[in-house]
Amino acid sequence: MNGTTIRRTLGLGTGMVALTATLLSGTAHADPSRANISVGSGNYWGVVCAQRAINAMHYENTAWYHEVAEDGVFGSDTYNGVRSFQHYMNYHRNQNLVIDGIVGPATGDDVVYMARHWNASSNCYPYVPTTY
Repeated sequence: MNGTTIRRTLGLGTGMVALTATLLSGTAHADPSRANISVGSGNYWGVVCAQRAINAMHYENTAWYHEVAEDGVFGSDTYNGVRSFQHYMNYHRNQNLVIDGIVGPATGDDVVYMARHWNASSNCYPYVPTTY
C-alpha cells in the first residue's frame, strides 16, 4: 500500500465517522437561513408542515378554510390556505401576521406550533423558517 492509498483510506474513514456522528446525534436544529416557503417552493417537508398547519386550523374551526392535500406541493390551494391560516392566527390568536400567503419566520412560528399541536409526532422546526 503506497502513501496515496493510505491517505485516501484514512480520509474516507474520517468522513464516514463524521457522517455517522451527524446522523446519530438525534438533535435537529433549524437552519437560520431557511428560505421562505411560497408558491413553487422546493422545500418538500416545509410545504407539508404548512399544509399540516392549515389542516390543523381546519379541524379547529372549519369555517376558515377547507382541508388541503399534504402532498408537499405549494400551489394555489396551499397559497390560499396559508392566507386563511394567517388571517385565522391574527383573528383568533392575536397575532400580527402579514396576510401574504408566504410562510416566512413569523408565520413559520405558528406553523410549527399548530402542526405540533395537532400532530404530536410532527417535527417541522428544521424545515420551516422561524424567528427562533
